[in-house]
Amino acid sequence: MFMHFFTITVIDDEIPVISSQPSNQSASTDSGQDTGQVNWSEPTVTDNSGVFSVTSNFASGSNFPLGDSTVTYTVVDASGNGDSFSFIVTVYDNEGPVFSNTPSDITVDTESGLSSAVVTWTEPTVTDNSGDYTVTSNYNSGYRFPLGTTTVKYYAWDASGNNVTFEFNVTIEDNEGPVFSNTPSDITVDTESGLSSAVVTWTEPTVTDNSGDYTVTSNYNSGYRFPLGTTTVRYYAWDASGNNVTFEFNVTIEDNEGPVFSNTPSDITVDTESGLSTAVVTWTEPTVTDNSGDYTVTLNYNSGYRFPLGTTTVKYYAWDASGNNVTFEFNVTIEVHLGTG
Repeated sequence: MFMHFFTITVIDDEIPVISSQPSNQSASTDSGQDTGQVNWSEPTVTDNSGVFSVTSNFASGSNFPLGDSTVTYTVVDASGNGDSFSFIVTVYDNEGPVFSNTPSDITVDTESGLSSAVVTWTEPTVTDNSGDYTVTSNYNSGYRFPLGTTTVKYYAWDASGNNVTFEFNVTIEDNEGPVFSNTPSDITVDTESGLSSAVVTWTEPTVTDNSGDYTVTSNYNSGYRFPLGTTTVRYYAWDASGNNVTFEFNVTIEDNEGPVFSNTPSDITVDTESGLSTAVVTWTEPTVTDNSGDYTVTLNYNSGYRFPLGTTTVKYYAWDASGNNVTFEFNVTIEVHLGTG
């Protein structure tokens, strides 16, 4: 009996079946990190042979970098039949830069003689989870700031467009008052002739101020007519910040002009009255004027006095409030009346 053998080979050409495939995934970076952990449910794999292997380039729970990453699963059975599928994991950066060691508000005085000041500070620290960021500011440390308050702003943004702003104020205060120079010294002048006053002039003092914004007033201007005595002239200057300064000097008007006699009597000669050795003598009082208007007059004999024989000197003495004095005198002569025989 002849027997014939042949071989039957059963070939597995059925590829594994992958089901419950994860869809594309997205997540934010973890706090303070430039990566994000992403989890998903593993896909289901079946195969007719029951023998297969599954591999992937990323496992669920992996930390993914910023941007898009492709996760690929590959399945191969014992017969070499294989299949694969992929999905995208996208990690977004929604975390902005962070400022630390930030300057507080700064207040300084203007520099001497200037309306500004150079201000320095320690630059703030900037960190960002991505490590890729840019920082700008509107003013740098060491800038010369003007009077008043200026806001310094720092602006930081990262490669994903997240941004943050920090700001503080720099205040420049003016505590420097105006300065007088070329100031007049005390002035002393005489009254003008026949007057109790005098016009006095002087060169106005110079005023400077670091701010350049100031006002000056005075209680008397050059060219004013000053009265007798001492008058204090005050200059007052203040700037826009309220700093003020006062300068003063004295103007003294002295009266060195004495009283003046006019319409003065001349010497008088009269005879004794009949049967007497004396005579009553009268005269018109002299006129007295003084520029100050404040004077006193005395005399040793008044008009109408009974004068004795001989010559008597009548003296008028006048002095004013400033002590200026003047004397006028004339003689009264009483002669013996000789009768006719």
